[in-house]
Amino acid sequence: MDNLKYSRIYNQILNEVLNNEFYGYDPYDGLNTEYKILSKSKLVRLILVYFNKFSPLNFRKLLKVKESNQLMTMCIVANSMFSHKDVNDNKSNLVEAFDDIWEMMKQTSLKSKYGYHCWDAHNFPIQMRGRYTHGDVASVVGNQIFGEFLINYHKISDNHEVLEYIEDLREFFMIEFYCEKKDVAFFKYKTEKPDTNFTLNASTRAARFVMQSSSYLNCNKYDAEIKKVFDLVINLQKEDGRWNYTHYFSNGWEKKQVDYHQGFILDDIIMYMNVFGEDELFLNSYKNGLEFYKNRQFLENGQGIYRYPKKWPVNIHNQSQGIITFSRAEKFDPKYLEFAKTITDWTIENMYDEKKGYFYYLKYPVFTNKIRYVRWSDANMLLALAHLNKHIKQQ
Repeated sequence: MDNLKYSRIYNQILNEVLNNEFYGYDPYDGLNTEYKILSKSKLVRLILVYFNKFSPLNFRKLLKVKESNQLMTMCIVANSMFSHKDVNDNKSNLVEAFDDIWEMMKQTSLKSKYGYHCWDAHNFPIQMRGRYTHGDVASVVGNQIFGEFLINYHKISDNHEVLEYIEDLREFFMIEFYCEKKDVAFFKYKTEKPDTNFTLNASTRAARFVMQSSSYLNCNKYDAEIKKVFDLVINLQKEDGRWNYTHYFSNGWEKKQVDYHQGFILDDIIMYMNVFGEDELFLNSYKNGLEFYKNRQFLENGQGIYRYPKKWPVNIHNQSQGIITFSRAEKFDPKYLEFAKTITDWTIENMYDEKKGYFYYLKYPVFTNKIRYVRWSDANMLLALAHLNKHIKQQ
């Protein structure tokens, strides 16, 4: 596919998102209903969330589920804009676009609750099978994205107040999320989580922001802790190259969920090697994991595997993360950038509405969920296309 088409599609989606002021639905927004009585029962909450998540028909208007403009959507889109644009040529336009997000971040900071600047990744509650998450809960994955936005924003605005937020958020990660147990270290996914288990990709995402912020602030006092975090993740990699989702310290049991989070870990190992050097152990771990990701989690035509080895449905986040990870892997072998293009071409051909300018959420063998999800689908694909275009230009 012509590389100019990637940019055209990027701009088409971006214009739609900006024109709608980031408002849209989310796969997990079933409890964002005006019928508050439906939220009283755990069973009803569970049904609302999962029904709205997997139904190919959108019943949200009937259920009075409101659209939202989530801060997470804004920051993912902004980070994509920073990667996609020529910053020097478009600096004033980017600053203007980012100013509103910065103002919203100042207004919605949870410092009064946690003692540090941090944010909720959603602005609505979520009921999952094993847990209920109310509003105003800070997680490492969302705040890594917020932290990256703050760094990007400061690069073009020179707003000194932003530096205070970056440093505050880094301290929050180290004080509230970082854990050490005997000779191992990890980051918890949420502050409320016990230290009896951890989610591998969330731990590396947290370490990623600490590395990003430490490098940007020129203050590397947490190097030893970060090395411990990655040592544990490397040790937990399986011989075939994959990582399982969650590890329990009490009995060594692991949740065997393998999906786009493999790409998160691979990207974070690249950053680790950029900071600490391409140690042979880490480089071999990365290449082994990358080959598993390419050969087991994607088909040759670019279609992603839902959760290995389960093939269906195709999740747009699998596609977007594959594009990002293989674009970044181009530094080790040009074949990976070509595969990122293959994934992009398949995704555009099978999961893109060119007339309306948005990507679909889930594709099954016989039907496609075409509900527009701004954060999950469009924002992540904007980030993916931005990374792809950046690496194509650098060839």
